[in-house]
Amino acid sequence: MKFSLKPLCAALTLGLLCLARAQNIPDGIGAAAVTTTDALGRPWAYLRWTAQDPTALQNQRWTIWGRPGTLTDTGNFTYQGMAMASPDPAVIKARLTQAGAIGDDLPHLDEVLGELLEPARWNGPQGVPLEQKISAAMNRAAGDASSAQTLSLLTTGYPAMALVQGEAWAQRLPVAVGQPYTFEVRQAHPTNPTLDGPVLTRLQVTAGQPLILPAAGTPRQICDVSPRGHLAIKLWWPVSADLRKASLGTYGYNLYRLAPSAVAALGTVTPASLRLAVKNGSAKKVNSAPIIPQEAPASAIPVGSTDETTPYYFADDNGVGANPVGTTPFTEGNEFRYFLTARDLLGQEGLVSPAGTGIAISTLPPQPPTDLKVEEVSVPIVPATNPPGFNRQLRLTWTETPSTAPIRTDEYWLYHGVTP
Repeated sequence: MKFSLKPLCAALTLGLLCLARAQNIPDGIGAAAVTTTDALGRPWAYLRWTAQDPTALQNQRWTIWGRPGTLTDTGNFTYQGMAMASPDPAVIKARLTQAGAIGDDLPHLDEVLGELLEPARWNGPQGVPLEQKISAAMNRAAGDASSAQTLSLLTTGYPAMALVQGEAWAQRLPVAVGQPYTFEVRQAHPTNPTLDGPVLTRLQVTAGQPLILPAAGTPRQICDVSPRGHLAIKLWWPVSADLRKASLGTYGYNLYRLAPSAVAALGTVTPASLRLAVKNGSAKKVNSAPIIPQEAPASAIPVGSTDETTPYYFADDNGVGANPVGTTPFTEGNEFRYFLTARDLLGQEGLVSPAGTGIAISTLPPQPPTDLKVEEVSVPIVPATNPPGFNRQLRLTWTETPSTAPIRTDEYWLYHGVTP
């Protein structure tokens, strides 16, 4: 089959991305590839393609072709398999096995789908294997646009869901760790998957050796002095041009918090040293899920005190907002150092950002004074006169408000005016 291919290619930290416009392939589709090793140290690849309009991927079938070597090497590609959506539990189970090998959090996905299928929501099967839950969810989504949108959102966070929806491919690589391997993703022939179809993209990985994502910029505290900023450290960070170019191969950020005294003990700050610090209790990974910010330019971030309308990417309140019972809020003046790592599509972390500083501040207004009283008094004139003179004054008294943190009263302001 002849086809027209006009690719626009950009070098990425995760491989080479080609946006292809070919016969019958929708516009606005991009792809990326990452690699990892399974529990036995064997190399795997994960290919993911996304569209600006998610509906463009519906009912599409893609064939996967591969060969050892780099993008520029010669040699024939061989057919690896087909990526397509299927609600068949047996097919889904096979995809779940692949997803588990590349590190997907299948127990958490099982919890998420279990909640979606509760009687009060989608009223699906309960107490069944994960593949049956996914099958039920896909069958519902086939006739309901809202459910389809929900499943589409899950494809980003869970490789298993992208695989079963036909929007990704995972396989064990037939080369040794460290060796290059190149894939082609082609639109499937209507009747014979072994025939050439229009090429969506060509992607290269180095088996089992993921390319490291660039570091994010230094986290910066957004000083929200409104009540919403009370003891919550709001953070924003710049995104480098290199990291932005790799966005198709990334999925959010991890954020780590340490006391200033604990930073020196880390030595060279790496993702591994931060994870070890979390394990021994000297650091805290403050996000339970990847942080997915809606990027705001530096020009939108004022210097100095701001209010709740200023953009930020993450608010660290020590978990009080998510779990107010049994969670201890920060103490006013607590100071921390924050480090960021960007995550690839499989959650593998890139280089660590420079340290940013955050300080918990109290922004709740004090309680109003109570028992305000005004009385007219006569005060002797000073220095004394003969005969003695007196001035008429108004004396104001009130019950003091608490002067202890976190809702502290530092001073009182007095206002007066003329009664109409």
